[in-house]
Amino acid sequence: MHLTESAVKHIKKQLITRGRGIGMRVGLLSSGCSGYEYSFEFLDSIQAGETIEMHQDLTLAIPNNFFTQLNDLTIDFVTEGLQSGLVIQNPNEKIKCGCGKSVGF
Repeated sequence: MHLTESAVKHIKKQLITRGRGIGMRVGLLSSGCSGYEYSFEFLDSIQAGETIEMHQDLTLAIPNNFFTQLNDLTIDFVTEGLQSGLVIQNPNEKIKCGCGKSVGF
């Protein structure tokens, strides 16, 4: 998994605003017409069954059952016009919903 510098800065800023946390958990939820939707949540502690990756001093946790789908993922933080947010590029995706929210593997 790769995080761009802007993604690392954004996540660290969110953790500071939140007042606690060591990083982010990245996973998949069953959703949408293509099968899955990416999920992000703040990481306060590491759970059994997770692969841990360090990016600078930011901890990323990936549930082991999703590691194959997420291991080549790139996360960027992008601002376009008035909108900003995390953008995912994943070469493991086989299909993507027309609205762009759900993906299949």
